[in-house]
Amino acid sequence: MEIHGDVNRIIEAIREKAKKHVDEIMAEAKKRIKILKESHRRDLEELREKMLTKARTDADIEFRKRVSEAESAWRMKILELKMSILEELKSLVYERLKNLSEDMKVKYVERVVERNLIENARIIPVKGWERAAKEVALKYNLEVSEPIDGDGGIILEDSTGKIRIDARVGTLLDAFWKDHAEDILSILAGSESNR
Repeated sequence: MEIHGDVNRIIEAIREKAKKHVDEIMAEAKKRIKILKESHRRDLEELREKMLTKARTDADIEFRKRVSEAESAWRMKILELKMSILEELKSLVYERLKNLSEDMKVKYVERVVERNLIENARIIPVKGWERAAKEVALKYNLEVSEPIDGDGGIILEDSTGKIRIDARVGTLLDAFWKDHAEDILSILAGSESNR
């Protein structure tokens, strides 16, 4: 029976060795699992940080885009309002110029003639401005031709018809507005004092 006892001891030794080997493998596996878990945790943490950073960046970009769109829309509304005010102001000035008193019409015609002295000129008045044209023509010894249709003012022309100065209200007002619209808007907005 000794053989039997030896076999049992051998089997027991093999079991102990196998158990020890299994325990070592399990310990190594647990270590590796722990290392993998830690590595995955770090990877997940890095991924989470990257995703948060990207989300913040995307949110910031979207916020800036929305703010820019809002500012652009606001600027467009302000521009529309300014243009509307400018057009209304232009209409008011135009109406006032069309309906000048006779004294003011004379001053207007005289100023045009004085600034554009042309020898042997003739004044072509717009209908309703004949009296003012005749009064100034007498003073400067100029000819007055038949009136033309229009909203006010005169055309000053030399005897050859080659030099022609269009001083009709609408023409002058349009030219003035074209050259000075921005200045007028600045004054209306109160920024003239900020320059």
